[in-house]
Amino acid sequence: MNKLLLKLLNKYKGQDVEYLGDLLFLFKLGGDPVSLDDHYIFRPQFMTKQHKRTLWKVARQLGKTTNAIALPTLIRSVLIDNWTTLTIAPRFEQAKRISTDFTDPFINSSDFKGAFKDSTSRQSVLDKTFSNGSHAYYSYAYLDCGRIRGIPGVDCWNIDEVQDMNWDFIPIIRETASASQFGYECFCGTPLTLDSTIERLWQEGTQSECIFRCEHCNTHNIPSVEYDLLKMIGLKGPICRSCGRLLDIYSGKWEARYPERQYDMVSRHLAQPMSPIHSITPQKWQDLLYKVNHYDTGKLYNEVFGESYDTADKLFSLTTIKNASVGVSMDIKEARRRASNLKNVAIGVDWTGGGVDSDSYTAIVIGGLRPGTDLIEVVWVERIPKHFTPDQECARAIQLKNEFRAHYIAHDYGGVGRGIEHLLLQMGLTQKELIPFSYVISPKKDIVYADMLESGQRRCYNLDKIRSLVVLSSMIRAHKIILPEWTAQEKRQGGNPFRDMLSLVTEQKESLSGSDLFYIRRSAGVPDDTAHALNLLCTSIWYTQGKYPNVAEAMQLRMTHEQIAQIAPQSPDWYS
Repeated sequence: MNKLLLKLLNKYKGQDVEYLGDLLFLFKLGGDPVSLDDHYIFRPQFMTKQHKRTLWKVARQLGKTTNAIALPTLIRSVLIDNWTTLTIAPRFEQAKRISTDFTDPFINSSDFKGAFKDSTSRQSVLDKTFSNGSHAYYSYAYLDCGRIRGIPGVDCWNIDEVQDMNWDFIPIIRETASASQFGYECFCGTPLTLDSTIERLWQEGTQSECIFRCEHCNTHNIPSVEYDLLKMIGLKGPICRSCGRLLDIYSGKWEARYPERQYDMVSRHLAQPMSPIHSITPQKWQDLLYKVNHYDTGKLYNEVFGESYDTADKLFSLTTIKNASVGVSMDIKEARRRASNLKNVAIGVDWTGGGVDSDSYTAIVIGGLRPGTDLIEVVWVERIPKHFTPDQECARAIQLKNEFRAHYIAHDYGGVGRGIEHLLLQMGLTQKELIPFSYVISPKKDIVYADMLESGQRRCYNLDKIRSLVVLSSMIRAHKIILPEWTAQEKRQGGNPFRDMLSLVTEQKESLSGSDLFYIRRSAGVPDDTAHALNLLCTSIWYTQGKYPNVAEAMQLRMTHEQIAQIAPQSPDWYS
């Protein structure tokens, strides 16, 4: 048998093999040679010629880890001499599972294992070598990706469960393959919210769907909620959205919504109803119908349909932010011109104080009131480079104040803010040109109130963090705040600063009296500075105009006075 494998290897090296799936009989699953018959939709992953970047956005239990990562990685390691791969998951347990529960059984059950594995081959959890010089690494990167930096010469790298990965880690991981002439990338996962890493990758790519042509009426059915998926779910199986007859579940063909993006990213989507393993038998189809009829919308979209869905636990949803982002484009000349037509132009600043290695950064937001309205329009947002000194940050804030002719700077007085204010005063600003805010827990006081010295002068303005952020969220949903144009923000180097707002999540707990308490915290590993800079800007404008929004009305919730008073948590630890 090893002679047969040698013949296949020589044939592959002669570039006669276009589809590696024909060689999957080298491995076994459940005692039988591996086949893609019920997973034919993953065939593109086994083509010899690959796209530079590939994303598989799929529902649960469709074999993505096996057919998009484990098998393609293994078969290339066996067939290509000195081929180096890196497979990453968010957590160690997930990376270990791909190595030991998926890859190892394929290797150990193969009748040909003697041809690609010898006594010198390492087969550890995070490091596997093959007799042809190929190398397969496995790693994890949930909180940081420092351990990946030292992995050399990667030809192809994969990320499984990419929906849980930090977006900022991807460029760092990509550098492991920068010296390779190949540098193929593959991302796999099941989507969550509209702001997750997997959805951003999907939006960058071709947004390909597996189209099913009805053999009866010739209608092309697109299995996406945006198009035909809900109409394709029949009582006995997938049906044509037009004539209602059963579709041939093995007839799907991949088609790209944006084919011109194939050189950037080929992104593919797959839902459970269109997979043979979930639709070919009556019992499996009945199981699927149960999920369609009983799962809540978010779980149904994510787990069964493989589609992103905005959940209610985020203080700001991606949809809400996009709907508000209809203002000026990110051109500073246009922003200055627009600011000249606004009233009470001000600057909101959230200082970092966290250093170069911190998730945080200094954020500056500039905006004002549209004349004759209560609309706040934001015209400029800026992230200060982390290597800037406090003096340089202050100088930049003052420069922007002068350029935009802003009346004052509303800034975060807590943490390093007190020292920053002294610097701003030394650089020529007056007390009247500064509005310092300090976040506090003040459930029984006004949302904003002055912290007075004994002389009667204000030290700073105390601002209830949770209630003020809830008001900000409500005002954005009510279209009372206009942000700069979304597309322009997305194209910015370093990313869209307003995506920071998506990192703020709410939690609900029951108090001893039985009422609900609401908590707001930041997701680990992602910044929220722009959200706070915007909060300080809007708060200062509302407060100086004497028109701070009514809390109960802004929240649009039926709450008792006790619940409103208890909306802040009992411990400052929640304000991390």
